[in-house]
Formats: sequence, structure tokens, C-alpha cells
Amino acid sequence: MQLEKDLKERIQSGEIIHFSIQDIGSMNSIIEKLSINLSDVPIFSLLKTAIIEFVLNAFKASQKRRFFIDHGYSIINDYKAGLEAFRRAINDGKIKGNILDKNIKPVHMILKRENEFFKLTVSNAVTMTEEEFRIVQKIFLQGREISGIEDHLSGNNEAEGAGLGLLLIFSMLKNANLPPSYILFDTDRDETKFELLIPLACFTS
Repeated sequence: MQLEKDLKERIQSGEIIHFSIQDIGSMNSIIEKLSINLSDVPIFSLLKTAIIEFVLNAFKASQKRRFFIDHGYSIINDYKAGLEAFRRAINDGKIKGNILDKNIKPVHMILKRENEFFKLTVSNAVTMTEEEFRIVQKIFLQGREISGIEDHLSGNNEAEGAGLGLLLIFSMLKNANLPPSYILFDTDRDETKFELLIPLACFTS
């Protein structure tokens, strides 16, 4: 969908704007178009960071599932070994992190108004395992402990999967005087989704 210069008015009117993202180039194009409409909004940097983090995480989760299937790993029984092999494949350049294979369903992004909030939702056709859910839940608990965020952003825990991107979003929420409850995640048998809520008032200030 092409974004027009009246994006704020379209969202405030209740229009739901949907994107299907198959590669990082598409994501960057969406962000560029959003910046034309929203770059004058102070909260835009938070929105941009959330889009990048949510989409990249969704890409990685989808690619990981495909890797496990192609290499005979069970997402339940072989998770640790499969994850280590997946990380090696990324580091060795065997997996392109900027594009989804044609056999992988695209990532979906929705922008819409929900009551007095602007809502960003990014989802993929992946169900989290109990271990993955536990890890993300732990990151969210860390994010809500505001005093501990800076330690995680300082480089003391830079390993992949440490959740630095999500913690950055929590930190940006804090800096914008918005509560940590405005970032959410959920998973069911059909999809996993991450959401960010921003009060509409932030787009008129």
C-alpha cells in the first residue's frame, strides 16, 4: 500500500493500514514513507525502532523454523543444538538475514487506531515454544524493571538473544514518559505478535 501525506488523519479516522513484508528492503521503504508523514512527531524514533526490532525478530524466528525443518532438528527436542547450528549458519553467511525464502510466509505489519491509541502490530506465522516464551517473558520482566535496563544496554550482555533491542524500546518508552505496559507480545497456535501502543496525543504534540 502506498502511504500518502495524510497518514495521521487516516489512522485517526480508524483506517487499518496493512503491510506484507518479505525482505528488509520492503521494511526500509515503509519506514522511509512513514518518515515523510511522521518525521515531525517527537515519538517517531520510538515507532521506527519498534518496527525494526519487531520485524527483524519476526524474520529471524521464521528463518529459524525453516532451518530446523531443513536440517532435521526438532524445535522441541533439539532446540539448543538447532539454535547453535542456526547461529553458526548466520555468522557464516549461509542464511541471508535480509530476505525471507519464498517457502516462508511473510511478516505482517498493521498500523491502526485503537480507542485513543496508535497501535503497531507485527506478526508472523510462528508459534513460540515454551522455552522461547520463557526467554521473551524474562526480557519483558527485565524491561519493566526500569532501573536495570541501562545495565543491559551498556554492553554487558551482547549475546544474540539477550533482548537488547526490546530493552531499548522499554528504555525509549521510559524516556517518553510512557509506561512499559505499552509494549506487548502474545503467541498462539497460528502466530506470534508484538505490539506497541502510542497515545494519539503524542502525534498531535
